[in-house]
Amino acid sequence: MITIATVTVTVILLFGGEQIEAMSNIINNNFEAKEGLSGRDHIWVKTLDESTLLGHGSNYFLLKFGLGGHNTIIEVIGINGIIAGNLLIAFGIASFFYTYAYFKTYAKEDCAAIAPFLITVCFWFLSMAEAMFGSLGNAMTLAYMRSIGIVISKPLEGKM
Repeated sequence: MITIATVTVTVILLFGGEQIEAMSNIINNNFEAKEGLSGRDHIWVKTLDESTLLGHGSNYFLLKFGLGGHNTIIEVIGINGIIAGNLLIAFGIASFFYTYAYFKTYAKEDCAAIAPFLITVCFWFLSMAEAMFGSLGNAMTLAYMRSIGIVISKPLEGKM
C-alpha cells in the first residue's frame, strides 16, 4: 500500500507541475500582501518544479538559493528526491497514527502516554516552516525520534 501511494504521489509530482504551479500562484497571491512566507514560497515552488526522483545532492539549496529549504519535506525532496520525500510523508503519517494509538492504548497506565503524540505534532508543525534535519540534528528532532522509538518498542496489538 505504501508503494502504491509512493508511486502515485511521485507521478503526480513529476507530471502535475502545471497544477502545482497554479496552486502555488493562488497561495502566493493570498500571502503576497501579508508578507507571510518571507520568500519561502519561491524556494518551495522552484524546488518542486525542479524535483527529480533522486534529488540534486546535499549542496542544492546552498548553490541555488544561498540558504536552506525552510521546510523539512521540501528540503528532503530537493536534496534526496521525490522518492525520499514520499517516504518521509508516509513516515510522518504513520507516526501520527502510531503515537495516537499508543496514547489511546497506554493512557490509563502511563500518565505521560500523550507525550509522543504531542512531540510528533510539534515536530511536524515546526517542520512546515523550517528544516528539522541536520548533520547532528536538533533537540526537537532528537525528541521526535526518541518518542517514535518508545512507541515502536511497546506492542500495540492486543491492548486496544
